Amino acid sequence: MEPEALDYSEALAKLLEMLNRRVEVTLRGVGRKPPLFVDFEGTLQEGQPIEAGEIGVWDPDALQLSVGDVRLTLHPDQFVDAIWTPTPRGGWLKLVMGTVEIDFHL
Repeated sequence: MEPEALDYSEALAKLLEMLNRRVEVTLRGVGRKPPLFVDFEGTLQEGQPIEAGEIGVWDPDALQLSVGDVRLTLHPDQFVDAIWTPTPRGGWLKLVMGTVEIDFHL
């Protein structure tokens, strides 16, 4: 089971395949000493649309997801890289968005 590099549309397709499934999500800043580390799990759902002015930089093309009470907004212009690694239980999607790595584990 070899890791596979994905472009943005392929990464979105993998995320959409994960909807309504239990996932573990890890957010971490990029670098040797990341200033951010967050780990949570739950069922991946489509999020509620963002309303103009709700966040600082509103992007109507951003993907809205939620896991429990945690909302995730993925802005397409922040996409850097994605890798899909199949595992016996499903898979692991690593996204790099700007300076943050987001891991989705099935």
